[in-house]
Amino acid sequence: IDGEGFIYVAGETYSSNFPTKGAFQAQKAGARLINSSVGNAFVAKLVPTGDALVYSSFLGGEVCTTLCQLVFGPQPQFRADAAYGIAVDAAGHAFVTGIARSYTFPLVDSNSLRKQQDNEDSAFVVKVSAAGSGLLWSTFVRTGYNTGDNHWTQFPPGAATGIAVDSFGAAYVTGDSDSSFQPTAGAFQTSIAQGAIVVKFAPAPAMSLTTSNASVDARTPITLTATAAGAPPASAPVFFMDGATIVGIVPMTGNRAILTTTLPQGIHMLSAVLRLPGSYSDTPVVLQVVDAPVTCD
Repeated sequence: IDGEGFIYVAGETYSSNFPTKGAFQAQKAGARLINSSVGNAFVAKLVPTGDALVYSSFLGGEVCTTLCQLVFGPQPQFRADAAYGIAVDAAGHAFVTGIARSYTFPLVDSNSLRKQQDNEDSAFVVKVSAAGSGLLWSTFVRTGYNTGDNHWTQFPPGAATGIAVDSFGAAYVTGDSDSSFQPTAGAFQTSIAQGAIVVKFAPAPAMSLTTSNASVDARTPITLTATAAGAPPASAPVFFMDGATIVGIVPMTGNRAILTTTLPQGIHMLSAVLRLPGSYSDTPVVLQVVDAPVTCD
């Protein structure tokens, strides 16, 4: 639950008609597998009263390639991507972690390679944009563990099961792995056959968005100003967004990017996304009311 009482939920679903809204992945993956019982992870945000979705999306990939089907044949495969932990930061980003068993789990600006074989399992960590319309980053924590038994009743081996976010936006993940896990230099424990892991992900620079007018009509230009904490790389692009729609792209000058535009009548969910080498950083959503254009007799 965030500071305003909005509710964030993550888990696992085998349903093809799981309710989605403003989704970065509107369809459940897994159609390639014959006789498939594959599931996807999901992430959703609800209003404080719990009776309406702000956003909801599938999160997963194809569990099997065409070659994999030839190996396994038509028997059902019960492998699935699943989320086991979720946390939210002060800006409304959802951080989700769990296990990826699919071959094409969505990776964004990840240092992890895609899986080299279909039966390889990896813990995953993703950061969802504040608007819920996209993944800011998504990566594997390479665990490589697989017992050959896909019918676990509790948390399976190789899963990340816990996540927390501090006041600076750094994410902390816990889970378990086998000896294929690669610790960082200076780790307090550098080798183990099988055991628990703890990983910290550095925070992205904080971003803010302001508008020149709280209420305008559809013919009046409005100026959007995105500001980054610190100085990002020169000319780093900023994507000004209206929900999942790109309104404009402006390079960062110093620590700011400014866009002047007009918007159609309605209520708009505005945000700005800064594209950095290896990650994205976005602003909290700003609601903008645009009135009908004024007409004169």
